[in-house]
Amino acid sequence: MALIVLVRHGESEANVKGILSHSYNIYPLTEHGKEEIRKLAEDFSGVIFDSFYSSPVLRARQSAEIISAAIKMEASIDERLRESSMGAYNNSPHFELPKGGREEKGLESWASIERRMRNFSEEVSGNVIAVSHQITIRAIIASYLNIGEPESYGIDIGRATISAIDTDRKKVLCVGARRLPERLSNILRESA
Repeated sequence: MALIVLVRHGESEANVKGILSHSYNIYPLTEHGKEEIRKLAEDFSGVIFDSFYSSPVLRARQSAEIISAAIKMEASIDERLRESSMGAYNNSPHFELPKGGREEKGLESWASIERRMRNFSEEVSGNVIAVSHQITIRAIIASYLNIGEPESYGIDIGRATISAIDTDRKKVLCVGARRLPERLSNILRESA
């Protein structure tokens, strides 16, 4: 079985300030964000993963460092897990983003996000854990559910949550869970 456990990073300064940012080295996790990830990481203690990846963006890397202590494995940086490009709105407040589609606003297209995340999911094998971002995780979940961006708006990927996909069976196992669900925990422990 190929199982990808996707973790959204904890609360960052960008979240608190309402800033859109794909920048790699600004907007670290807040203390609350670090605590959110610490609590989530406790659920991974004793779970063995074959590989561990993180987005290169600071808030994801910091989240991965915290998870690293629980699973006793260092994360490799994978560019495909990065935040979606905000174009000219990078490091701008949310309220400055005009209405309209992603491409109309000069943001990275949904197809591009979906393609790179699907590429990642199809290249990895075994039990994988990956730290990424709300839109990127929503895009890969939507891809496996065979729905488009407008149909995916109701998928809630909160901060410091777990989503999982069985890539062999092309099946979504959980979306936006605050704790590691028992069923998923059992799957991970049985396949180790």
